[in-house]
Amino acid sequence: MQYRKLTQFQKSYAKLPEAIKKKTQKAFELFKRDRRHPSLNIKLIQGQTRKIYEGRINKYYRFTFEQVNDTIYFRNVGRHDIINDAP
Repeated sequence: MQYRKLTQFQKSYAKLPEAIKKKTQKAFELFKRDRRHPSLNIKLIQGQTRKIYEGRINKYYRFTFEQVNDTIYFRNVGRHDIINDAP
């Protein structure tokens, strides 16, 4: 499996507080080992024309991604209350 971070993800990640960046890295390490781990709480985002998923970093922060063939594209990262409004 290959992993790519889209430009929107990189911009959003750069704005995160340092503590959340560290938690995000830990979540990604876990994601790469076991996407089904319960703490990630991976779920399909409803109302999308493509299969876009959401994963948990902590109670307030999430990341979104989609899989195309053998590549995972991390789309966005941020607060749960605003992340799904982004492109």
